[in-house]
This record gives sequence, C-alpha cells and structure tokens, in this order.
Amino acid sequence: MLALAASGRRVSLDDLGTWRKDGLLPPLASHGVRTAGRCYYWREPDIQAHAEAVHDVVRRHGRNDFAVINLWLRGFEVPLPRLRRAWLHRNKRVESARIRQAPDNNRSIQISGNGLSVLLLSATYTAAISIENSTESMKAALAVLERATRTFGRPSHDRVETEAHWRIAMAMLQILGSGDVISATSDEELREAQRYLRRALEFLLEFRERESADDIVDFLGPPICLFMVILLRSGQRGLLEAIMNCIAVARRNPEIAATDRPLQSRPPVGPEAAHWLQKHA
Repeated sequence: MLALAASGRRVSLDDLGTWRKDGLLPPLASHGVRTAGRCYYWREPDIQAHAEAVHDVVRRHGRNDFAVINLWLRGFEVPLPRLRRAWLHRNKRVESARIRQAPDNNRSIQISGNGLSVLLLSATYTAAISIENSTESMKAALAVLERATRTFGRPSHDRVETEAHWRIAMAMLQILGSGDVISATSDEELREAQRYLRRALEFLLEFRERESADDIVDFLGPPICLFMVILLRSGQRGLLEAIMNCIAVARRNPEIAATDRPLQSRPPVGPEAAHWLQKHA
C-alpha cells in the first residue's frame, strides 16, 4: 500500500485482497507453522510493477475480463483458465462491423493490371478500408504501425496500403478469435505467445509520439496475440521466429533470445532474416 501510494496510486487492503481473489495479483506465499507465527508475502520480484499495472488497468477497464486480458498482454502472469474464460466473454462484446461511404480518391489504392486476381485484390483492399472503425485507439495504432513499417523500408506514401493490410488482418483475426482458438491453445503455447508478444509490443511502442501506450497495447495486443497463437498452433513457429528476427534487426540488435523449445529448422538471425522471411512468407 505504501509503495503504491508513493507512486500516486492509492489502494486499500480490501482492494489488494479482491485483486488476488480475481486473479489479477498472484496468490500469497506463506512461511511459519502456527497462525500467530505465520507470515504472508509475494515471491515475485516484479510484484510492485504488477500491482501498479493492476491499479492502472482496473481504473481504465474496471475489474472485469478486460483487466485479466490486458494484464496478460502486458506480460504479467494471470491464471490461464481465467484468461481463456475472459477471452470468450470478450468475443461476445465485439461489435459488428459497419460500412462507411466509399473512400475518397486520395485514399484509394492503385494496383496495376486488370486481371481477375488483381481486381479481387483491389476489391479486398477497398472493402478493408471501407469498414467503419475510426476510434481514437485505432488512429493511434495505425500511426504507430505506419512509422514502424518505415523501418522495414516501406515508404510513407504506402500508409493507405498499410491501413488496408491491417484492416484485412483484423477482419480475419476477428473471425478466428470468435471461435475457440484461445480456449484450445495449450498453456505452453500461450506462454510462448506471450513472450513473443512482449517483444513485438516493445518494438511498436518505440514508435509512439503522442499516442498512449495503453491505447497501443489495448488495440494491437489482442490481434497480434491471435496472430502469434495461430502461427504456433499451425506449426509455423519458424515463420514467427523469422518475423521476430526481422524486428531484432530493425532494432539494430540481431541477437535475440532463443525460444524455450528448439526449432527443427531455425531461420537465420541477422541481415539474412529479412530475405528468409520474404522467401518463406
């Protein structure tokens, strides 16, 4: 309580007890043999950062399923059965997509050629950028994505295409996420996805300007998490590793930590990673 108060977060003992009961904080460990001599404590070295995150997430979302999900997205431990239940409840609250008027000419995407595949791709792009979703969180997320893509050599005038790609991915992942993808994912796969997700979000947060870190995590965290879970469950760990390698190269840090589970065919690390990703994607 004193440590949280020193950081400007005032909570009560009842708050801390409720957070433990709801799985937002880990259970207490204990030492001693008799009630009078038993002491209770947390072993976790990051418990203060964890409690600060709980305070901020609860204040932002309330003590509900979104708090459990958002803590997990931020890299903290939560009971995985509770996470799965929270994700199912979250899917029920996702609003249906609404279509806005056709984009202006300056927002259209020009694709050369007139073959059927090109026309279908153009129609897909147009449909993607016609989905009404202009929340402040999405605007902030798209701005960060646009800056991040420049790191990989994408020119800034491709921002409409970047937005279209993201909207296509969001539509696909919303359909997949509405099922039992998270419920059917093993504990080990969820923990592995969380480790990858932490690195990806740390990379994206480097491209914030005035955007809120909370908005970026809240908006980009769930779909990126689904993306990673789907790759892991479909046996595409090598592709996910290559993507993370490209991020490491973009951060000028080619040395990334290996995953706990060895790859049978580990993709290259360093400048060759981008070529490997382009070839295998």
